Amino acid sequence: MDRNNIIGFALIFVVLLLWSYFNAKQTQNQLAQTRIQDSIAFIKAQDDSVMHQFLQAKDSVSSQKMVNSLPSRIFSSDSTIKPGEYSIENNLVKLSFNNIGGKITKAELKKYFKMNEVAKGPDEKSPLYLLNHPDNDWNFKLDANNLKVNSRDILFAVNQPSPGSIEFIGKTQDGRTINQSYKLEPDKYILDYTLNTPGSSLQNSKATLEWTNIIESQEKNVSYEKTRTSLHYKEAGEDSDHLKWGSSDEEKLTKPVKWVATAQQFFNTSLIADRNFENVSLKSSPFTDKGTLITQLSTVADLAVQNDQAALKMYIGPNEFSLLKAQGEQMENIVAFGASILGTVNRYVVRPVFSFLSSFISNKGLVILLLTFLVKLILFPLSYKMLHSQAKMGALKPEMAHLKEKFKDDPKQMQMESMKIYREFGVNPLGGCMPMVLQMPIWLALYQFFPASIEFRQSSFLWANDLSSYDVFAKLPFVLPFYGGHVSLFTLIWVASTLVYTFYTTKDQDFSANPAMKYMQYLMPLFFLFFFNNSASGLTAYMSFSNILNIGQTVGGKALFFPLSKMKQELHAAKAKPKKKGGFQERLESMMKEQQQKTDTKQKQIKK
Repeated sequence: MDRNNIIGFALIFVVLLLWSYFNAKQTQNQLAQTRIQDSIAFIKAQDDSVMHQFLQAKDSVSSQKMVNSLPSRIFSSDSTIKPGEYSIENNLVKLSFNNIGGKITKAELKKYFKMNEVAKGPDEKSPLYLLNHPDNDWNFKLDANNLKVNSRDILFAVNQPSPGSIEFIGKTQDGRTINQSYKLEPDKYILDYTLNTPGSSLQNSKATLEWTNIIESQEKNVSYEKTRTSLHYKEAGEDSDHLKWGSSDEEKLTKPVKWVATAQQFFNTSLIADRNFENVSLKSSPFTDKGTLITQLSTVADLAVQNDQAALKMYIGPNEFSLLKAQGEQMENIVAFGASILGTVNRYVVRPVFSFLSSFISNKGLVILLLTFLVKLILFPLSYKMLHSQAKMGALKPEMAHLKEKFKDDPKQMQMESMKIYREFGVNPLGGCMPMVLQMPIWLALYQFFPASIEFRQSSFLWANDLSSYDVFAKLPFVLPFYGGHVSLFTLIWVASTLVYTFYTTKDQDFSANPAMKYMQYLMPLFFLFFFNNSASGLTAYMSFSNILNIGQTVGGKALFFPLSKMKQELHAAKAKPKKKGGFQERLESMMKEQQQKTDTKQKQIKK
């Protein structure tokens, strides 16, 4: 690892630190606004609390009291209809409903679980629920003959023709009918929704949806999950887009919108219009405290009503690339693989490779190990050149030691003489850069890939129980700033192996011109210790495997392919060959000589 590698690592480290800082800053810059929203939510909760209490009531006396004390805004044309909870399900998802407003109150994903990290002992497993916050809202606002109707204000009668479907039948205050029908498709996360308003004479033939979804954390790394929670949408004729990650944002869209999704790290709830949504307004309002609430995502949209009917589909499930891609309209972009070229690499290179390897190997940790071997195999021709260059530098070490002694008081002259030696013996001091440079985009892509791929969620390997999040080898009795309250062993292995690898690759380099670089190359991995301690263990496992293979390749490769005696013969043969004029090294040498002359001239002028 030479100076260019070290500078590259330093720049990347600074960029990552700045990125982390500004993301954390964005999650806190809307405190005043959130307090106002919390106050509004509190007032709303007072009105809704009666309904919530009713659902907890178990005896008929308390239930009757709840019925008698329902908020005055709740309307029912039939006094025999009582508030209650109902459910439908298939083999993937179970949905709970409240007939006050006819909305979903809870969605349980049967194949997935929430792992709760505790102070001592292993993580605790619990069911995973979406859409289950009591302040969530689902309301269709209708305007018929100057009578404004809100579905949230109606106590619906219930008809449940099958375990996978349910219908809410209601009446408005002037006797008009409003029905909401839900039907789960078999073996899918798709819910068909239909709003029927027979004979309603809707003005403008539209219904306005008001949808509020308060996102609660489902992962143990809540801080990272906040940075991957947002509202996504797809305008007609445009690529899919989203509001700002993890910060307050809002958009008023003028074009028709095909779908809107409230998405977090691994799960989303999407509304897909049969036709299009119109006049869509989106808003994200993050919570600033350190609890499990992440953000409040709000959507207001008009849905066209034709023949007294409006329809849409709901996707309530995992951010699984293939499932979302099957829905069409770029819904697979909800998976946070990254933007620009890194996102493209993850979607169409890294993901297919992982999927292919996973079809043969079930353990995801072994898949990561095999991927590391494949990357090393692809880069081996460049690694071979790097080892060759390092071996020649090692064989040239006595010559460089002689220069160091001769020009110990003149570092600039020593640099110039070093370049002459390199050119004379045909050595390129930058020959070992390319493999390291090529691996950096892979690392950056995988940094996005592992915490976005649900296939690695709660997939265990060795001591790590979740390759999409940090591994916990030991828990600390306190929380260290910028480090956390746990110790990631994969990160420690990466740091230790990086230090060893750095020693083997730089021991033959001369740092006399810039001694600080010698120490910087060992300090950089220690700086990254704080960053990677909270990163996905799949990434740190990959980096650890890569370093271990690098060390074996460096030590074994030099001994096998480039013994010292062979390199000395090669250097003497290169010295005897006639040298071509020009070239990068000669131009660099000329530039250094010119700079030295300018420096000498200035020093002479100062002395005069």
